[in-house]
Amino acid sequence: MASERRQHERVRLPTPLKYRVEGEPGAALHLGELLEIGGGGLRFAGDRPLEVGRRVEFEISLHNRAAPYRFTGQPVLVWARQSKAGICEYGIEFVQVTSTQQFEVEELVQFLAQGRGLGA
Repeated sequence: MASERRQHERVRLPTPLKYRVEGEPGAALHLGELLEIGGGGLRFAGDRPLEVGRRVEFEISLHNRAAPYRFTGQPVLVWARQSKAGICEYGIEFVQVTSTQQFEVEELVQFLAQGRGLGA
């Protein structure tokens, strides 16, 4: 059995998210689904192939916030796989984040772990 490499708690909670891929023409927002999130990264699903190594920006809407939560720093795509149904899953690592940004992400994870904050 493989040992768990994660250094941060993760929360599994399917919820909609929006993402933008750096360098795409028009910088359009795409719809996806957040599958899990932790202090070091997140896993999400989408319906379009993305290249490993690309920077991806995210927005997650929470019912108790007027504005969506936006990930800062440099979220980088580190793995991708496609299911037979054509859905793609991606692993994102948060790199080059400040201690303040890291605290905000970990605070969000704790908040979501308690079952609060998800919008419809």
